[in-house]
Amino acid sequence: MVKLTILNLFIAIILQRYVDLYNQQHQEFNLDTIKAFMEAWKQFDPKATGFISKHQLEDLLATLGCPLGWGLTIGERLLSLPKAKELYIESLELSLYNDLMDH
Repeated sequence: MVKLTILNLFIAIILQRYVDLYNQQHQEFNLDTIKAFMEAWKQFDPKATGFISKHQLEDLLATLGCPLGWGLTIGERLLSLPKAKELYIESLELSLYNDLMDH
C-alpha cells in the first residue's frame, strides 16, 4: 500500500509540473511577450529615453500585434475606422510628458 501511495504521489507531481508548464506557455502575457515588447520598443526609442510620441505609439501597437497591440480579430478591425485608433489610445489614459512636443 505504501508503494502505491508513493507512486501516486510521484505521478501527481509530474502531472502538476506538466500543467504548470502548459499554463505558463499558453498565457497571453508571458516572457516571450515581454521580450517582443522590448525588441519593438527599441525600434521606436533607440536612445532608450523611455518616451515615444503619440504617432510612434500607433506604430508600436501595430508592430506588436496581439495580445499587446493591434491584431486581426474582429474587434481590432474596428480600429481601422477613422479616428478609432486615436480614440482607443485616448481610452488608455496614458500620461503625456510635455504634451509629446519634444518627441
